[in-house]
Amino acid sequence: MEDEVTIFYPNGKFEVGRVVITPTELVFYKKSIVGMSAFGLVGSFLMKGKEHLRIPMQEIVGGRQDRFRASKKACYITLRDGKEWVLVFSKPDQSIPYLASLITCR
Repeated sequence: MEDEVTIFYPNGKFEVGRVVITPTELVFYKKSIVGMSAFGLVGSFLMKGKEHLRIPMQEIVGGRQDRFRASKKACYITLRDGKEWVLVFSKPDQSIPYLASLITCR
């Protein structure tokens, strides 16, 4: 499954991009803020992004759905090191249940 996402790291920083969720890993492709600004909304959807991060599913020990800032549906994932990351998807009604099913099916 693939979706647009904003990832908020435990240190408060965030990045915008695209995520591909497979049964074995979560792959994040970071998009350039400059490129998205220059080409606007259309450019944002056309940009594929550069691979930035891979998280194996075995590293994710927990997950939950909750509010985050202005978003009513955000996905909180906890990694094996105890840090909690927040994923705000553009299609949360599809992406969050799919990710949750992969986390609980292990």
